[in-house]
Amino acid sequence: MAVPHVVGAVALFLEQHPTAGPSEIKGALLAAATRGRLAGVPGMKAGSPDALLCVAPGALQLASVQAAAGGSSGGGGGGGGGGGGGG
Repeated sequence: MAVPHVVGAVALFLEQHPTAGPSEIKGALLAAATRGRLAGVPGMKAGSPDALLCVAPGALQLASVQAAAGGSSGGGGGGGGGGGGGG
């Protein structure tokens, strides 16, 4: 069920940043994700991203892309909620 959550997060991000390209979207998602929270989850395959994405209001920012590009390995995360985008 990760795909619907990520697609919703992308929709929320694009609502705020409609001209963002694929690399900017990926950078914002990775910068907002918390790493190291899924280790030991049964069924996780080698190479799977160990990142937990929490879509809280304001968590996905275009400014986060610069932090991700600079080598930041973590990000915000707080609050709860999924993401649903209209279509």
